[in-house]
Amino acid sequence: MTAKNAARDLLVLAELAKRVKAADIVVRQRYAEATDAGDRSVWAVGPDRTQVGVVQQVAGSVRARVSDPRALMAWVRTHRPDEIVAEPTIRASYLTVLLEAAKAAGESVDPATGEPGVPGIVVDTGPPSVRVVPAKGCAALIDEEFRAGRLAVPASVLPTDPVPAVDAEPADPNPPTA
Repeated sequence: MTAKNAARDLLVLAELAKRVKAADIVVRQRYAEATDAGDRSVWAVGPDRTQVGVVQQVAGSVRARVSDPRALMAWVRTHRPDEIVAEPTIRASYLTVLLEAAKAAGESVDPATGEPGVPGIVVDTGPPSVRVVPAKGCAALIDEEFRAGRLAVPASVLPTDPVPAVDAEPADPNPPTA
């Protein structure tokens, strides 16, 4: 595969992923509206009703989080002052200075003197990555290329034994069961 073909496929996949994500949100919402917590839907296919999978509406989990740290601290200070601990921390702005100086130097350094060897800081480089940046109007161009027959869905996302596409969706002989 050439870099040009790989770039084409990455742009097409990025657009398809965006559409699949949007469709997934809509269909999940429809399922949630049509069911109650605990409801299950099984999708089975074929004459032997082989189960493809299950979709279930699960009740939300109970969570607790701090919404107002200052208000909580005031309450604890009044009701349980023995539960307050003072731990020394590095001021966030100075930590930023240390980290930025280390990135610029390629190693940990004292930002005031440039002397290397500040303990507790390491500099490393992450692995390279591939960035996909669709141009404005990318979706319309991809649609046009598909309609004109000049573009196919990358084979890596197709079933291993693809069936030719049809214009209308056939009636599902094995609809999901609730």
